[in-house]
Amino acid sequence: MVELTEIKEEEVQTSQQQQVPIVETVVPKSKQDSEDLSDDEYDSEFDDDFNENETFWERISALKDIIPPKQRQNFSNFVNGTNRLFKSIVNKSGSFTWAITTSALLLGGPLSLSILAEHH
Repeated sequence: MVELTEIKEEEVQTSQQQQVPIVETVVPKSKQDSEDLSDDEYDSEFDDDFNENETFWERISALKDIIPPKQRQNFSNFVNGTNRLFKSIVNKSGSFTWAITTSALLLGGPLSLSILAEHH
């Protein structure tokens, strides 16, 4: 825990004029405060876990421990359902396009030839 004290401008000016080195001693207020880690100590704990050779996929797969299994299952079901729906739509639209194109060629080709023959 950090204790903040307000320093008035007059105090700063007098200390600059005197140029006396000020030594501050930090004393923890309680045992709990002494057990807390400083920012540098906290960061150094995470540096031990850092692996420069870790791939992007390994980092993503490590995140699965953060998300609860029920939410992962719900998300997986949503993605699979969306994937099935997309594949179904693409399949149906492809079949529909093929049917329209084939019908146009089978009916339109002879029809256009007969219309051209009548005009001549």
